[in-house]
Amino acid sequence: MIGIINSNTPITSDVELCNCTVNSTNANIDTGVTLKLQDKLVVNGSLTFENNASLVQINDVANVGSITYKRTTKPIRKFD
Repeated sequence: MIGIINSNTPITSDVELCNCTVNSTNANIDTGVTLKLQDKLVVNGSLTFENNASLVQINDVANVGSITYKRTTKPIRKFD
């Protein structure tokens, strides 16, 4: 199955596709959600993975476009 994201509505549950194209200007994958792809991800706008969201690709193929990952971490102390 091929997925096409055309809106800014966040993805709120796990999705498994062959390929995915993002035509949205600002698509989000919600916290803890996994986007699993067999092949390629093409981002014509922007795609943001919130904290603990994941992109899993089965085949080693190049992606196209702007992908951002947001991660929440604990503070780092000097010399940690």
